[in-house]
Amino acid sequence: MTGNPLASKPRGGHLVGQIAIVLIVLVFSTANTSRTSATALASSTRYNPKACNPKALSTSMAIRDALQTSHPADLNAGCHLETDFYDPSTGLYSEGVWHNCLMGIASLQQQQQSSVEVDSATALLAESLYKHAWDGTSFRRRTWSGQWGHSILLTDKAPYQANYYQESSEHRCIQHAVALLFWTQLAQKEPQPFAKQQSEIVNTFLKEFWNPDQKQWTTSSRSQGGGTKARPSASSGEIGITQELNGEEWEEPYYRAVDQAVAVLACCEHLRLLQHNRANANDDDEETRRIQSIVQSTCHQLLSANTNGFGYENVATAKSYLGLERNRNFWHDGWVLLALIQAQDYYRWPPNDDDDANHGKCHRMQMWQGLIDLYGHDDSVWKTPEPSPSSPSSVAPTTGSSFDGTIWHWPTHLKPPSNNVRYCGDNALAFAICRGMSIQVPVEEGQFWDFVAMLQEQGHRTPLVSVADAYPDPRLHPNTELCALLVWP
Repeated sequence: MTGNPLASKPRGGHLVGQIAIVLIVLVFSTANTSRTSATALASSTRYNPKACNPKALSTSMAIRDALQTSHPADLNAGCHLETDFYDPSTGLYSEGVWHNCLMGIASLQQQQQSSVEVDSATALLAESLYKHAWDGTSFRRRTWSGQWGHSILLTDKAPYQANYYQESSEHRCIQHAVALLFWTQLAQKEPQPFAKQQSEIVNTFLKEFWNPDQKQWTTSSRSQGGGTKARPSASSGEIGITQELNGEEWEEPYYRAVDQAVAVLACCEHLRLLQHNRANANDDDEETRRIQSIVQSTCHQLLSANTNGFGYENVATAKSYLGLERNRNFWHDGWVLLALIQAQDYYRWPPNDDDDANHGKCHRMQMWQGLIDLYGHDDSVWKTPEPSPSSPSSVAPTTGSSFDGTIWHWPTHLKPPSNNVRYCGDNALAFAICRGMSIQVPVEEGQFWDFVAMLQEQGHRTPLVSVADAYPDPRLHPNTELCALLVWP
């Protein structure tokens, strides 16, 4: 496959041809291999970090450099919560766990691509995050630290969705998982002191977030209730359910696909560390088998359409939440596909399929095409579809041209262009998916890079990007996600 994976793909019509090409490639690539155990497959070279395309690497490095200079000359004056992104005294990129760990991952990948050791800024970031956010059980969602001032939160000039900037002791799966990813990569490069911390982080992750009865990962830690309908929104601090619920219904759990996905990514990274640490690559051990089993169970729950499954076997009708009614968006769905790509050696789909290597690859290609059908942006006239009575959510709008290479946040049958938005994070995630599926991304052409350039231009802080086509302000989260997903996984 050549050309831009984020463009040149029509909505439907060419899927059979694409799958046929994949099958031909797989026949040649697997002709001289035999089925081996999951443990043996775990040592496959496919898990070695891929060389980044030069444009992706240079863009990621430029974003990191720009973020690290985004602070006042006099730190004693304090950093602005919204516009100052870095504190050199702590190495932190603001105060949340998610974007700090993504920057740690991006930095490690950049250093690996450049064949250099872990630098002092990355080590300082980990040290500060562990000091300020780790409480012995999990990472607190947000802890005030570093040089950021918070008095603005009490004024009429408080930032948009100011609750995000409030301190929170909540333990969240997605943040513990991304921290585990960061520390696992650190432990592979610098065992001292990070290996001991990584062991603590992985053990509490499994204890606090994996529900072995449901075979799913909870949104909040199990010691904090696991994530029920009474859980306040992180953005507003308020419970977002408006219908009448009795006491028992408030305590009913819900599960998110994105938590399952990032947990799978973290577990796969941990399996690579276990493989890295074994003297004999063919050795097996109880911890490896347990983690492999959890990854397999999680992937099956993501794909299965049964009562406790998210149903991504058919991406058109999949659910990103179980136990809550929420509209889907690409950010949730995209992380699921990225996780399935990275976990491909640990699950078989369909579960009883002896030819899962071929069918799994084809299914992931089908998922990608299905996501394009749901979220793909094009510049042609948008026409409201006629919903099917049997499956209204599976209908996508009909257009007269090909997918142009960028991604809407909301499915196009739910929100037309006038009410939709193209976020930087969604499109960075699409880029990572294509890279993970070994679809070539041209260096100098394609709508993805044009889209990035547009976000840089409208934010007026090049190379930093703005939030989205509809939100011109440069903020931390789009830059950390772009910085990381250009070079990882």
